Amino acid sequence: MNTNTKLNLFFLMALMASLTACGGNSSNSEGSSNNGGNSAKLSTKPKLTGQSESYNISGQPIDSTSGVIKDDGFYKTGVSPNYTRDDTTGIVTDHNTGLQWQDNSAVGKNGKQWITYTWYTGKDYFNTSGDTATTYCNNLSLGGHNDWSLPTYSELSGTEPRWAKSPFKYAHKAWFWTRSSTKLSDQIKKELSDAEIKKFEAQLDTKALMYSRVFSNSGLRRKDSGASIRCVRAGASLPTPKFTRNASNVITDSNTKLQWQDQYLDAQKDLNWTQALDYCEALSLDNHSDWRLPNINELESIMDRTVIPSVDTNTFTTIKKLLTIVYWSSTSSYFEELFYAAGTPFRPEPKLALVATPSVGRWSAARKSYVASNRQNATHILAQCVRGGK
Repeated sequence: MNTNTKLNLFFLMALMASLTACGGNSSNSEGSSNNGGNSAKLSTKPKLTGQSESYNISGQPIDSTSGVIKDDGFYKTGVSPNYTRDDTTGIVTDHNTGLQWQDNSAVGKNGKQWITYTWYTGKDYFNTSGDTATTYCNNLSLGGHNDWSLPTYSELSGTEPRWAKSPFKYAHKAWFWTRSSTKLSDQIKKELSDAEIKKFEAQLDTKALMYSRVFSNSGLRRKDSGASIRCVRAGASLPTPKFTRNASNVITDSNTKLQWQDQYLDAQKDLNWTQALDYCEALSLDNHSDWRLPNINELESIMDRTVIPSVDTNTFTTIKKLLTIVYWSSTSSYFEELFYAAGTPFRPEPKLALVATPSVGRWSAARKSYVASNRQNATHILAQCVRGGK
């Protein structure tokens, strides 16, 4: 491994460790939830974020049909969320994926450890027997069904639209366990010594992935810690990521049908959010001129949070070279009602835009006027353009 790549990896590991405080080969390794013989294929296209208006760099709403700002509110790309809630059983059904979710009054009060303290101190980090989140879901009987399981990270993170009201009645603001852990990708292992691999994997084995709709999107927490649980059933096969790269540095995702620019050009960096939108709109690449800045769900679609880095670095070579780089999305940020008094309406924060760090599968927010060149040792936020998905 060259020095820059190794330094990037050590930075990523430090970042991954820091994510614990938030919640207190790039093939998907998560598997799928118990389907009880009722198989449903997960939708391969990203969902709409729910943003319906456009906002300028100052956060002011503008006519989304005018095309003055060609952001997420203008394009509105993705599959429309489609949920129903059975108030009798306390089950929410996602009709895009076939997944059914526990949403009774126990959610938010059913906190458990991922593994027991006994297994943790004994370094048996994948033994989920005992009074744990996994056994809670496996033993759950709800709505006449007994085939519940703890969801994977991909299943749970794809449940709720960002800008729309949550389909869940109970505890949709909490941190929830997933059954997913994080490991080093096969590509990275080839570039590390055996001692480095052992060191990193020893750290990762002690933690599991959590998800919160409110406080960023993910975090690692020690497996002997407590967190809320929302069980799932009737899920099925996750599609295997299938990326191909052509001579024009364009990557095609055969599942989502999205095409991605994979270059690192001076024109892409040190742009504020509006400039990033304009850069993609003006891009002509691979005989196409319909490029745009991706929304946050589209950026997340190339990530696999169960590995480090969280992208296929054999294909996305720019991300491999620049593991710590952050990318603008076309989606404006929002605040959950959690931050306001109970009963107050949903309030956006459109002076900020959502950004993603694909290498660690994490999103956050940045002020739209942010330009890295104005700050010493600052994080660069790039424009990575996409086409398709309309």
